[in-house]
Amino acid sequence: DRKFTTYGGMMIHLESGACESGIDIIDLNQAAAACYQWKKYLFKEYRIYQQTRNEFAGGFDIKAHPYFCPTCDTTFPKLSSLFQHVESPACDQRLNQGGIAKLKRFLKKAARVGVRLPGSRMGKRRR
Repeated sequence: DRKFTTYGGMMIHLESGACESGIDIIDLNQAAAACYQWKKYLFKEYRIYQQTRNEFAGGFDIKAHPYFCPTCDTTFPKLSSLFQHVESPACDQRLNQGGIAKLKRFLKKAARVGVRLPGSRMGKRRR
């Protein structure tokens, strides 16, 4: 079991696809879209896209910023970027507060039991 000093750092590791768990950026994006708190950090257009296509891996548009901070509205290209932002002193949003805390709990649960989305692989170890 690898340890990380920040939650954002762990997310970067997972998004890279190098984790032995098999979780990757597609799984994370689909899980973030499935969370009932999605309106607090994800633009609607990208949620719809993530629910209907499995190919979203951080950008069908290289300049896309589907995530946003619920406190300061700064936008981000990746979920890890959002988590790094809330862990920094850049704004008043905190990791264990509001919709971000609920997303964090949802991602933890999704990794354990699998997300109920077509094509999702979260919680299922790949070989």
